[in-house]
Amino acid sequence: MIVIKKIAISMIVMICTFFLLLTLLSCASINDITELADLPQMAIQSPTESPQIVSDNALDSDNNLTEDNNHMGDENENVINDSSLSLSLEHDIGISINGQWFPIQQDVSGLLGALGNNFSLSTAPSCVFEGEDKEFDYGDLLISTNPNPDGTKDIWFSIYIISEDFPTARGIRVGNTLDEVKAAYGNSFFWESQDVITFSISGIEGDITSPCIQFTVTDGIVTAIEIYYPTNV
Repeated sequence: MIVIKKIAISMIVMICTFFLLLTLLSCASINDITELADLPQMAIQSPTESPQIVSDNALDSDNNLTEDNNHMGDENENVINDSSLSLSLEHDIGISINGQWFPIQQDVSGLLGALGNNFSLSTAPSCVFEGEDKEFDYGDLLISTNPNPDGTKDIWFSIYIISEDFPTARGIRVGNTLDEVKAAYGNSFFWESQDVITFSISGIEGDITSPCIQFTVTDGIVTAIEIYYPTNV
């Protein structure tokens, strides 16, 4: 009997100890959950809201791009626009004598008056017009003309210059360098022959109908200039 009582008491003690441990474990779990619930909401982040980390290389790239754009703006200010150097029929295709401008395809009488009468005259029947083609040769300057439709006027269409006394409208004259020609007229040109560089109104190589200025260049130096308006095409 005594043994049975001891066993019963032991079992009761074990059962009580078991329930006590179970109660303690339950309380610990509830406390952990409560502590998690009390954490600041901003500490819990959604994966889609994770902050982006910008590397130093990316920042340097953005800075370099901004600097490059700024440099591009500076470079654009220094770029020469060749279209602004294009020939103008009104302002380039002609000759200035003693400060007076004589445009091409006009009556030659005013130009001859400015140059004087010290010329030799050559004439020939015109192949295209009614009347005579003429050449007025001043030695260092040669003017060529066609008759107008009714044959009453001589219209000049070419002037060939081998003297430094007669500059173009842009100040280029015999004796200037090829580099100076390009600086004045731009890079829209073509070589008519090995030593003749052409700047035309159309800018199209092979366009024989376009008024133009041609420079004969020998060893990098301008030796002759022709201002020309084609009339027989």
